[in-house]
Amino acid sequence: MIFQPSSTRAKIFSILTCLITVPNDSSINIYTDSQNFISTYNNLNNSCFSHRKLLKINNHHTWQAIFYLVKEKSLDISLHKVKAHDDDVLNNSADLLAKEGCALDPIFLNPRTSPNALMVLTFNLNGPLEKDLRKWSKNALECCNMLSTVNNTSNAYLFNKAKTHLIDWHNTSLWIKRNNDNTICSDLNDKITGFKIKSFNHTLPTSDLQQRNYPNLYPPGPINCTACNNLVINNEHIGFCPTHLTTLNNSLQKIKKTFILKLTEISDASGAMDIKAWVERSHIFSPVTNDDYPVYLILHQCVSSVLTSLVKMFIKNTKERLSTIIFFMKLFFKDITRPFWKLHYSLMHAWKKARNITRKKKIKYRRKNKTGNSINTADNPASQLRIP
Repeated sequence: MIFQPSSTRAKIFSILTCLITVPNDSSINIYTDSQNFISTYNNLNNSCFSHRKLLKINNHHTWQAIFYLVKEKSLDISLHKVKAHDDDVLNNSADLLAKEGCALDPIFLNPRTSPNALMVLTFNLNGPLEKDLRKWSKNALECCNMLSTVNNTSNAYLFNKAKTHLIDWHNTSLWIKRNNDNTICSDLNDKITGFKIKSFNHTLPTSDLQQRNYPNLYPPGPINCTACNNLVINNEHIGFCPTHLTTLNNSLQKIKKTFILKLTEISDASGAMDIKAWVERSHIFSPVTNDDYPVYLILHQCVSSVLTSLVKMFIKNTKERLSTIIFFMKLFFKDITRPFWKLHYSLMHAWKKARNITRKKKIKYRRKNKTGNSINTADNPASQLRIP
């Protein structure tokens, strides 16, 4: 009971202990205020209920123990629903006994003794996993991935911005993982998803990373942006070069108009709400003068909490809300993220061409300096990240 505790698990265990003590061939009436227990018992008692479905139910080891006792002891069980919190004397007594039982030693069930136990999974030696393994693994892996993301030094600048401009992590994950061309498998989808991940991680092949990966090909010292010529070119600089801010603000205004039309079209909020006024007041569409705006998060594939809150005001349906957020992110990706990366790459391509830094030289450098571990390089940014 220490591992994966829940109120339902406590009720199941209490009934299991009762079944252990009753004589064989008994007829038992069980009165419980847990409709969940009654519904699950009736479902599992159906002969058509497969063992595979059973393993997807919480506390499935305990349920198997209950049905094993019912079969081996030839028990006839009848379940009766008691209304909870209705001042029922016997139900109140059962609650008091349950509270007193909290001070007793915990009960452990060893599922390895079950004849149906083909395999018993445990985690961190704390006890058997009695949950849907796929769902449990998904949650655990998401936690590990999030921890890895937080500890990634390349994301330090992004997380510093997230202190003042919050990120909607759930929708960010859905956006990055999203199928980009509605096909099962395609080269285009892989390229776009790869671009999103690199943009999020600040690992797009900008001059500072190329300089780190090819120190003998690139000149030493900071490499300034070829457009403004006074700031170092890196992932943080893309889109926020002083010479490009006017273009960025003009593109934002175009997106704002399209977004207002979309919200007006599908809004299901009750009452007359001025969508246009709320969108125009949003910090997302404020004139950008530097990278200290929510736009920075969106340009690096993060769904801003400001965007989520704005959409929630006008759309109550969860699916429509997600669809609208994805619509905005796609629009931003098409009209701002892609064009600014192409602009940056064309400028850097001209800079490299003037210094005779070619793809062949990079390949030759990698072969010459090849080690046991693969070197972190961008082989051909044009072919990898060009998105038609």
